[in-house]
Amino acid sequence: MKNPPLKLKDWNNKDKVGTRFPPSTQICPRCKQPVLRDTWPPDSTGGGMGTCKPDGSSHYEGSGSAKFVCLSCKIAFKVSYTDVTERKTVVSGPVDLVEKDGYLLTPYDVWREKVKEETGQYPQGTYI
Repeated sequence: MKNPPLKLKDWNNKDKVGTRFPPSTQICPRCKQPVLRDTWPPDSTGGGMGTCKPDGSSHYEGSGSAKFVCLSCKIAFKVSYTDVTERKTVVSGPVDLVEKDGYLLTPYDVWREKVKEETGQYPQGTYI
């Protein structure tokens, strides 16, 4: 008998609010296939604009990061970027997803499960 496919830990109410792992245009650094975006915890972004060039023109700088998972390779990775005059992108990881109880756990999910094992409850402010 074949084992059922492993799945990611998604929202309990994903049918109403949408999935935690929507499709993305990002490509996996290993298999070069499109991956899913991990939207929790929220990604970080920031930016600012000012007139700091000698000619008085505006200057914009933005930065941020986003998390992704590849089900084919069973990995999680993060893409960080900085926009100044040209975009600089850095891929960190990849980190293997952890298999537990029929799920593939992201690094964040592994941390949550560890806190639950140690304290008997999930960390406050996270989904169940």
